[in-house]
Amino acid sequence: MVFMPGGSPGPTRTDSPRTRSMRTPIALLIAATMFITPVLEASSAKLKVGDKAPELAIGTWINGDAVQIEEGQCYLVEFWAPWCGPCRKSIPHLNKMHKSLGKKGLTIIGVSNETPAKVKSFVRSKGDGMSYLVGVDKNKETSRNWMEAAGKKGIPCCFLVGNNQKILFIGHPADSKLSKAIEDAVGGKFDPELEARAAPTLEAARRAAKLRNYADAHRHYAEVIGLDPIFFSDVAFEQYRMAKAKQKNSDKSRELVVRMIGMYAQDPEILSDLIMMLSSDPDQSVRNMVMAKAAAVAMSASSSMRDPNTLATLAHMSFLEEDHDQAVELQMNAWMLADPDDKPAYRAKLDYYRAKAEAPKASKK
Repeated sequence: MVFMPGGSPGPTRTDSPRTRSMRTPIALLIAATMFITPVLEASSAKLKVGDKAPELAIGTWINGDAVQIEEGQCYLVEFWAPWCGPCRKSIPHLNKMHKSLGKKGLTIIGVSNETPAKVKSFVRSKGDGMSYLVGVDKNKETSRNWMEAAGKKGIPCCFLVGNNQKILFIGHPADSKLSKAIEDAVGGKFDPELEARAAPTLEAARRAAKLRNYADAHRHYAEVIGLDPIFFSDVAFEQYRMAKAKQKNSDKSRELVVRMIGMYAQDPEILSDLIMMLSSDPDQSVRNMVMAKAAAVAMSASSSMRDPNTLATLAHMSFLEEDHDQAVELQMNAWMLADPDDKPAYRAKLDYYRAKAEAPKASKK
């Protein structure tokens, strides 16, 4: 029974078998269409992860000079509009990445197809809160070559491009996977194709290690690392952990550290990670202070003494060797050279070293 306005009962509507039979195929057709449409969009996308990034067709540049996608640099290209609420919410996060990762090789480009006047007015209103590069699309060419080619219709949408000009990520700037992808890309450690190629061999290494077939495990690990030592530095660390903690082979673990010091002599970040593992890993069976000192000597010889991370790592080693005054001096220099956003962490460690250095002096008074 159907109630009409006013509460009086109206006529009861019944469906004939013929009507029901006609509606059922229509309902199924609608449901099928809802399912098929995303699949068709995905299959029709011409631009995918792993493809080379298209060129940028920008009519007006704001906050900097014109750029193009070049090798050796990572790019985050975000499509946005001043009127878009979610886009505006993403701006502080993008600006923070611009300030913290710009020096490390990440260029952020915000692309809008609004008029130059509207985009300029909005960017100027944000001041230092939107200091990354912004481009006004030229006749929507960039949107067609990127967004439409990728089958994307909503904004904000960003494309992460690696230093080999290949697209590594397509999606929303707030996606939890993006931050890790950017960190790995800037460090040269995000390459889905290379990871896929190495996966079977890496799995074989881990399976052999689990079975205590260490000879095969070392052979497989070496094969993976040989594909790209910088990209697979974490695998080199994993091989060392196996040799030191599981195999308990001192000679082999020492050989692996010597090899890593040679491979990563020109990469202070990886050397720093190696030193921290050897000196302070939570798993004490992995530690080797003698080799940590050797790695620190190599870092001192090959790295810039104006790099905050290098100085902080050497300060850490001095502190472990109870040379507190040297630790304070090195950490002070690291703090002075650090980016503003990183200074609080460097200062906290500096204060800790100072307290330890002054404690014996105070007890003698």
